[in-house]
Amino acid sequence: MVFISYAEVKMKRRPRFRPYEMAWEVLQLQLDEKSENMVFHTIAGNTILFIFSLLQSAFFTYLYEGLLLSALIQQGEENPFKDADGLIRLIAEGKYHLVTNYRGNWYFDELDHSNSSHFAKLRAATSSNPVVVAKSVSDALDMVDKGNYIFPIQQDSLAMQMSKERCNFVYVNKGLPQRSAHLIFANNSLFLNAFNTGIIMQASFIQRTFHKYFLAGSKIGKIPKCPATEFVEGSKSLDANSVIGIFTLGAIGMSFALVAFVAEIYHFWHKNVFMRKWRANAPLGGVENILAVANIHLNSSNEDRFDLLKLAEYRERIQERRHSRETYTSL
Repeated sequence: MVFISYAEVKMKRRPRFRPYEMAWEVLQLQLDEKSENMVFHTIAGNTILFIFSLLQSAFFTYLYEGLLLSALIQQGEENPFKDADGLIRLIAEGKYHLVTNYRGNWYFDELDHSNSSHFAKLRAATSSNPVVVAKSVSDALDMVDKGNYIFPIQQDSLAMQMSKERCNFVYVNKGLPQRSAHLIFANNSLFLNAFNTGIIMQASFIQRTFHKYFLAGSKIGKIPKCPATEFVEGSKSLDANSVIGIFTLGAIGMSFALVAFVAEIYHFWHKNVFMRKWRANAPLGGVENILAVANIHLNSSNEDRFDLLKLAEYRERIQERRHSRETYTSL
């Protein structure tokens, strides 16, 4: 805004340049106290003023209020860890323990022999905090329900379905390893082509079933009646994707103001060039005015000042000459 006001002064559309007053008027606009003196004389200035008022004084103010309310009512993080690294850290610190009902599970077999990053770190953590082996899946889930125990289970295992019959369990899979399952047939088996054809034909059904039970959380066992929580599970705080429209609108408005500013500068420059050409091609009266001013300047007693009376006298003489020429021409 300050730059546009400076350009308006150069374009002779604003009487004087006042950057400090302009900054104070912008602050007043932010406080919903618009000054009557905050007026622009160009399309670019009025556009940038409108965009600033709309975004900074309206949208951003309400957005800030929304961010504050979102931070106040958002549920705090209750999960002890979010990924595999957090799990390993808690086990290394002794705050949590690994529990399983079957030590021969592939996950624990990899824990004993694999050199991958996840299992190497977890093996170092369990060296001082060994894995606890429960008698059954129910006993392992009971230990998890009491707290301070973590039960690694497969997504498609019976233990997963049994865990869904209970409340207050949190499932974390970020950063954990995955293992594919395979159907094994004898070489040149008669069932191989039949299974391949069946998998292709039932691909959509397989994907739907996988999404239903493993991703959407559908339960096939006893459905527990868990108490309702105090917070809405689907709520989330505002993020960049939620407010991208406001910044897009601001970018479009500022781009339009920039284009208008460049166009007005070009128009002012082109107008000045045209006026210079017109004055250069003006009739003799323009030359007589220039000679008269030069004569007054040279004949003045003070070289730094003009004699206004002499200037008025020369102007009257020139007007009389023009009047006499027009009269002679009409005759």
